Amino acid sequence: LIITDGRIWDIDELGPARKVLAAEGVRVFGILLKRQASATAADAKNLAALREIVSDRKEDHALSLEVDEALSIMNGFCDPNSPFGTFITRRGGKGVGACSQIGALISCDSEATCQWNSISLQCEDHPCFFHCENNCMNDPNNECIWSTSNFECEKAPCADYKNELDCRANQCSWDGVKNPSCFKFCSATTEDACVNLGEGCQWDTSLQPPTCVSTPCYHNQ
Repeated sequence: LIITDGRIWDIDELGPARKVLAAEGVRVFGILLKRQASATAADAKNLAALREIVSDRKEDHALSLEVDEALSIMNGFCDPNSPFGTFITRRGGKGVGACSQIGALISCDSEATCQWNSISLQCEDHPCFFHCENNCMNDPNNECIWSTSNFECEKAPCADYKNELDCRANQCSWDGVKNPSCFKFCSATTEDACVNLGEGCQWDTSLQPPTCVSTPCYHNQ
């Protein structure tokens, strides 16, 4: 998030910088702080310059706001109903509410950002879907995991299985003391971290992208 209250001087550098950030999967937003309630000609010029660095110049990734408005948006940065949050929670072309279009339990549970509601018998957005990275990593229920490939917060693998039989049947590990009790032991996202988990995990380069997986039979004893 870029915040400025005046002119951006190095305009020629913004386009190339935006391409580098986009290649890294970084989504950039901008706020121009207005010095008075009504926008001035200088504000319009400065906002046009700011739009050269944000991720999408055609959408509302750069806004001209008063200080109180800017604070409100920053406090609700990941709120799917906020100006920036609506883009943050749109993952892989899917937006908030996309899970409701899935009508079957198995298809719903197979989506990393969806969960099946056994009471309403409907597919819903998983709570993890609305987290930014820090909240995702500090999820108090340990049900969320940050995807470094999709740049989104997803439900932790295996967390949906609530009994030991279903858990082990789906190549997951079970520990009745932990919360959640069903978990994917080999959840590392880099080769070094995977190897450091020990002999029960291996880095599988035959998968795309390469993934940390359980050594056959090791976690189903």
